[in-house]
Amino acid sequence: MKIAILIHDLNLEGIAQMVTYLTSTLTNHEFIIICNEVLSDPGVKNAKIYELKKKIKHKASFNLLNLIRETSKIIRKEKPDLIHLQDIPLILRVKNFPKKRTICTIHRSYSDKGIMKKIFQNILSRKIRYLISVGRITKQSLKRNLGISQKKIKLVMNGIDLDKFNNKFDLKKIRKDLGLKKNEKVMSIIAGIREEKDHLTLIRAFKKIVYTEQNVKLLIVGGGLAEQVNKIRKEIADNGLTDKVKLLGERRDIDKLLGITDISVLSSRIEALPMTLLESMASSNPIVATSVGGNSELIVDGVNGFLVPPKNPSALASALLRLLSDSKLRSKMGKEGRKRVEKYFSTERMCKEYEQIYESILPKTSDR
Repeated sequence: MKIAILIHDLNLEGIAQMVTYLTSTLTNHEFIIICNEVLSDPGVKNAKIYELKKKIKHKASFNLLNLIRETSKIIRKEKPDLIHLQDIPLILRVKNFPKKRTICTIHRSYSDKGIMKKIFQNILSRKIRYLISVGRITKQSLKRNLGISQKKIKLVMNGIDLDKFNNKFDLKKIRKDLGLKKNEKVMSIIAGIREEKDHLTLIRAFKKIVYTEQNVKLLIVGGGLAEQVNKIRKEIADNGLTDKVKLLGERRDIDKLLGITDISVLSSRIEALPMTLLESMASSNPIVATSVGGNSELIVDGVNGFLVPPKNPSALASALLRLLSDSKLRSKMGKEGRKRVEKYFSTERMCKEYEQIYESILPKTSDR
């Protein structure tokens, strides 16, 4: 079976990681990936990659009409059996392809705000056979806030490569390379620098933490637009935290960075089922995260981490301080997280469930 995956960009973030797991695991299928640009190669295997920005060379010409034209050319050339979108609006780029062979994974939860946007997404979704939710909370939001029929929604929860996150590294060398002192505790957030990840709340919480606990560093790992990164850098400086916070940008060695992390943190305002939390759990790290979206599907509050309200620096600081002060609790929660991810969130399970959806569609299709 030949499958065309449409994604906005290839980078090192969660959506691209999921695509990488699919193409690398389902080697009995042929994949092509159509994206705007490869910002950072997440390690894609078993796939031919088409970058639309290389085909539409003039910036002024990079518009929807040209995206439709170039995408259509690729689809006519490759003749895929099935199209797998990674965002509903990407269906706008697909022309004259059967709805019954078009599916879309939903990587976000939809709020009850923005009525026109919801109507637009609902209309576009009518051109897609199945919407595949990465978590139960996301599935509920599709039904409740977009008005999507239960029959149209499939559930395939995200998975993680457990073998990659086994902490079998030279942790002393990694710490030394980052300039960390021997006894300094490390907190890490692995997330693209965007408003919805709410790094500002984390920095304000961290300022409260260093009043009580001086022997701690915060690693901020993830890329972003210069404007957003500069905003975070200014907030760090304004709070007198320049020597306590390291902005590491986008990194390929997430497994190693999580290996030296004592506590993983995620301060998001919205989430679906974040890969970064799965990676932290696989690394046996205790987690403090906001109680939004699918975070509660991964974190059992008080068992493998703590859930706190979003946009609340005091609550975030309190939960982090509790873990910083109790090494036994950190160890216990980390072990519970690893057990939970092993039981429910493997890539093998995720890829098998996607393959079952692929194969349930194609045999019933006559107009190939």
